[in-house]
Amino acid sequence: MAGQSSFTSRMHRAAALYNESQPNAVQQELCTLFQRLDVDADGRVTEAELKFLNVPSLFALLDSDGNGELDFDEFKCLFFLVKQQTEGCGGCEKLLLEGILYVCVECNAFDLCPTCYGARNNLRPVHPHSNFLLRPALSTRS
Repeated sequence: MAGQSSFTSRMHRAAALYNESQPNAVQQELCTLFQRLDVDADGRVTEAELKFLNVPSLFALLDSDGNGELDFDEFKCLFFLVKQQTEGCGGCEKLLLEGILYVCVECNAFDLCPTCYGARNNLRPVHPHSNFLLRPALSTRS
């Protein structure tokens, strides 16, 4: 759990720096989006208000204080992850934020976590290619 806390902290710092570097117009769009998603206008976005995500583990990762709601600073991380085009495992759909991942060399649009790579012959649905390249995930790229 301490490792995830450290990663969450690093991700939030990276997101804050990324958002600070954006032009005012982009920052304003992010504020507007947050306000639209904050249906009850309480200054926080709940998992129910982000139902389109449908990835509870992502919400938990973004919710750095664990209170079940995202304040604006926590919400910035979602924007950061979207802009960074964070990969999801094609097998288990887990976000591939740390460590390593395997990328399909033939289509370059299908990624696997190490666990699903080990079981790639049993994936459902089956991926048509078998040539994968090992590469670092988002947080370990330089």
